[in-house]
Amino acid sequence: MLVHWVAALGAWLLGVAVQLQQRSVGDGRWGLGLPLLFFLVAGVLSWRAPACRRGWRGALLVCLCMASTGWGQAQWRAAQRLAQVWPEAWSQRAVVMTGRVDAMPQQQAWGRRVEVEVLSVEETGPGTRDRPASPSNSASTPRQWQAGDRWRLPGMASHAVLPERVSLSWGTPSTKGYRTRPASAEDDNDEDAAATAPPLMPGQVWRWTVMLQAPDGLVNPGGFDSERWMFEHALRAQGKVVTRGVPPSTLLRPATAWSPGLIDRWRTQLRERINTHVTDARVAGLIAGLTIGEQSAIGADDWDALRDTGTAHLAAISGLHITMMGLAVSGGVSWFWRRRPGLVHLIPTPAIAQISGVLGAWCYALLAGWGIPAQRTVVMLAVVALLRMGARRWPWPVVLLAAAMMVTVLDPWALNQAGFWLSFAAVGLLMLSGQDSTTPPGLPWRQRLQRMGREMAHTQIVASTGLAPLSLVFFQQVSVVGLLANLVCIPVFSFIITPMALIGLVIPGLWDLLVPLVNGLMSALSSLAEWRWASVSGAMVVFWAGALGLMGGAWLLAPVPKSWKLVALPAVLFLLWPTSASLPLPGPPQGHAQIMAVDIGQGTAVLVRTARHALLYDAGPRTSPGNDAGRRVLIGLLRAQGVTRLDTLLISHGDIDHVGGAASVVKSLPVSALMSSLEDGHELLSVRDREGLVPPHQRCHAGQRWQWDGVSFEVLHPSREDWAEQEQGRRSDNAMSCVLRVQAAQGRRSVLLTGDVEAQGEAGMVEALGPAGLASEVLMVPHHGSHTSSTTGFIEAVAPQLAVVQSGARNRYGHPHADVMSRYHRRRIEVVRSTTCGAWVWRTDMGPATQHGRCWRELSGGYWRTMPTQAEAPDEVADSAPEEPRPARKPVRRKRRTKTEADA
Repeated sequence: MLVHWVAALGAWLLGVAVQLQQRSVGDGRWGLGLPLLFFLVAGVLSWRAPACRRGWRGALLVCLCMASTGWGQAQWRAAQRLAQVWPEAWSQRAVVMTGRVDAMPQQQAWGRRVEVEVLSVEETGPGTRDRPASPSNSASTPRQWQAGDRWRLPGMASHAVLPERVSLSWGTPSTKGYRTRPASAEDDNDEDAAATAPPLMPGQVWRWTVMLQAPDGLVNPGGFDSERWMFEHALRAQGKVVTRGVPPSTLLRPATAWSPGLIDRWRTQLRERINTHVTDARVAGLIAGLTIGEQSAIGADDWDALRDTGTAHLAAISGLHITMMGLAVSGGVSWFWRRRPGLVHLIPTPAIAQISGVLGAWCYALLAGWGIPAQRTVVMLAVVALLRMGARRWPWPVVLLAAAMMVTVLDPWALNQAGFWLSFAAVGLLMLSGQDSTTPPGLPWRQRLQRMGREMAHTQIVASTGLAPLSLVFFQQVSVVGLLANLVCIPVFSFIITPMALIGLVIPGLWDLLVPLVNGLMSALSSLAEWRWASVSGAMVVFWAGALGLMGGAWLLAPVPKSWKLVALPAVLFLLWPTSASLPLPGPPQGHAQIMAVDIGQGTAVLVRTARHALLYDAGPRTSPGNDAGRRVLIGLLRAQGVTRLDTLLISHGDIDHVGGAASVVKSLPVSALMSSLEDGHELLSVRDREGLVPPHQRCHAGQRWQWDGVSFEVLHPSREDWAEQEQGRRSDNAMSCVLRVQAAQGRRSVLLTGDVEAQGEAGMVEALGPAGLASEVLMVPHHGSHTSSTTGFIEAVAPQLAVVQSGARNRYGHPHADVMSRYHRRRIEVVRSTTCGAWVWRTDMGPATQHGRCWRELSGGYWRTMPTQAEAPDEVADSAPEEPRPARKPVRRKRRTKTEADA
C-alpha cells in the first residue's frame, strides 16, 4: 500500500514537471480534456474488467489519472496566464492607466518598484471589445479598456486578454527584466521621477500615465531568469510611470480599512517604523528581512557574504523561521492547555498543538508577505498536521509527497524554484538519515542540552552534505565553511536576533541592542567569506547529470552499509568535475575557441574560451553603486561556465558601459593579467582579486600577440601613434578602444572584437592592415551599432559573414541605428542582436547547421520566455540608408565625459 501511495503522489508531481518542460503551451483546453479522457478510460476498464481495479493494473490506472490531472491543471493555468498580453501597439507609448497598488512598494537603489492590479486603460483603438481588432495608435476617440478585456489582430487565431497585473517603476530599473532606460523625449528625467515618486500604500487606487511593454529580461547561462520570475508572479507587463509633459498622477481612492491589501499596509507601516527607529542601514535591512520579509534593504556586500558562507537562508524569512515560529506557538499553547483540565476534555492537547502551530506559522507567513516560500512551508506544515491528527500513522514519504502535491496545486511553477527542492530535500534527508528527534521524559537539563547539541550538529552535517549537490545544480556553488558558520549562526539567529527583532515590533527599543551584535556577526561572516576556499563552484550541468548527482547525495546519507555508499561517489563527482557530455555548453577542443557575447544590456561583455584558458573582453555597465553587470550577470555566468580563473581581463576603454562591472569580477575570482587602455590611476588598476593580489596591468597596443592552446590573439588597435596623441589630449576614450582579433588554428576561423572604435580608428586599421589583416568571419559591431562607426570601407575589409550587436532594449541612444544596420544587410551579412538572442554562443568548430552560433534565449526556452522581434528587417532599410560617417580629418581634443546623446 505504501508503494501505491508513493507512486500516485509521485505521478502527480511528474505530470506537473513534464508540463513545465514544454517550450509551448498550445490550446489550454487540453488541460481539461486529457484528464477527463484518462478518467473515462479508467472507469470503463474498471467496469468491464474487474481485474483492473486491483494489483498493479489498478495502481497503474491511478498513476495515469494522477499524472494527467497534474499536467492538465498546470497546462490550463499556463494557457490562461499566457493569454494575458500587453498590446504591441501600446509598447513604449504613453497610456493612461487606473490601477490599485497590489503589494508593498519596493525601494531600490535606482528608484521604486511596485506591483499593480490593472483596473482600466484609456487609449484609442478601432472596433469594440471582443471584436477582430487590436488596441492601436489610429486616430480614434479614446476608449476605456478594462483589465481582462479581449482583443486580437485580424491574423490572430484567438483572442488575447489585457493583463490583470503589471510591474511599475519610478526611476531607471536595471534588474528583474529591465536593461536600460526606454526611449523617451529628453530621457524623461528618470532621476527626478524617482525622487518625486508619490507615497504609495497598498490598496490605493491611482491614475497614472505609463509606458509599458511585455516582460523581457537579460537571458544568460547561470543568470537570474526575470521573465520566468514575472510569469510565476502573474506580472504580464512591465514599465515606468511618465512624469514629464503629462498630467500629474492622481490618487482616485485612498486605502481604507476595507480596501484590499490590509496585510501589506501593515507591513508597509512596520517598515517605516523600522527605518525611523534604526539608523544603521545594515541592521535595519536585516531586521526588515527577518520581520516582514523585506529583503531589498539588505546590502549587496552582505548578501555576498551570507551566500558564500551558506547562511543566506537565515537573513530572510524562510522555511526555517516559519517552522520555528510554528513550533514556538505550538509549545506555548501546549503548556497552557495542559494546565486547563476543562480545555483538555474539549480538545486533546496534541490536536490543539498541531492546530496552533499551523496558525502561528500562517500568521508569521502573512507578516512576511505570503510569498511563495512562505506558502510552501505553511502548506507543508498543514499537511503534516492533518495527517498526524488522523488515527493512522502515515509513513514519512507519503507525508512529504502529499505536502509537495498540495504546494503544486496552489502553485505548479514552484517546481521551477530552488527553494522548493531545498525545503523538501532537507526534510526528506533528515527523515532518511534515521535521526530520532524525540527526547525521553525525565532527563536532567544537562543531558537535554547535550542531546539538543548533538541533534543540531547532526542536522547541520546532514543538511550540509545532502544539500551540497542541490546547491551545485541550482547555484553552481557550495559553501565549504557553511557547516561551521551555521553551527554558530543558527542558534544566534534563532534564539537571539529573530526573537528580538519580532519583539521590537512592539518594543522598538530592543532593536538598539541588536546593532552591535548584527554588525559584529556580519563583519565576522564577511571575513570568513574572504577566505579563498570559503566556497567552491562547479559548472552548470544538464538535467540527467544533475538528477544523477542528487540521487548520489541522497544515497550517501541513506542508512545503508558504508561500503554500499561508495557506489554514489561517482554520481556526486559528476557535479564537481563534469564532462563535455554533461555540460549544456561544453568548452572548445584544442586549437579552437568559443565566443560568448553576453546579454549585458547597453554595454559590452564577451567571454573567449580556449581549451584551458579564458579571457573576458569588457565587463558591462554599472547603473548605480553596488549594482553593476559584474555582480548581476558576469559572476554567475563565469561560474556556470566552469571558469574559476581569468587568464586575462581586457577592458577596451574607460566608458562606464564597458568597465562598470570589472571591479566586481576581479574581486570574485583570480585574475592573472589585466590589459586595457585605461589611464594611469584608474580605480580598477588597484582592485585586488580573490587571491588578494592586484592583477598586473599592461596597456594594449597594436602588434601585441600571444597564443593559447593553438588559438591566436592579436591586438590591432590602438597604435603607438594613437597613444602619443592620447597623451597630448587629442584622442577620446572611444578612439582608444582596444580591438582584438581571435583566430583558431583549425580552419583559420576568426572573430573581431571592436569595443567602441569609431570611424577614424576604423580607417586607420584599414590603412595599416588591409583586408588580409582584418578579415574575420564574425564581427562584433563597433559602438553598439552607433552611426559614428561601421564605415563601408571597414565592413568591406573585414568581410564578415555574421555581425553581432550588443545593446540594450529600447536604449535611449537608439542603438543600433537603422542606417548602420542597412550597410550590413545590403551586403547580405546576417545580424544577431542581444536583445532578441540573449547570450550568443559561437565556436570555431561549429558545423554548417550551427555556423551562425546559438542563442541562449532559444536554448533555455520555456513557454514563459518572451521572444522579441527585431526592430527592422533587411528589406525595409536596405534602400534608405543616409550617408555614412566619414573619418575625422582633424584630431579632437580629449575630454572626460560620460555617455551623452552625442554618442548616439
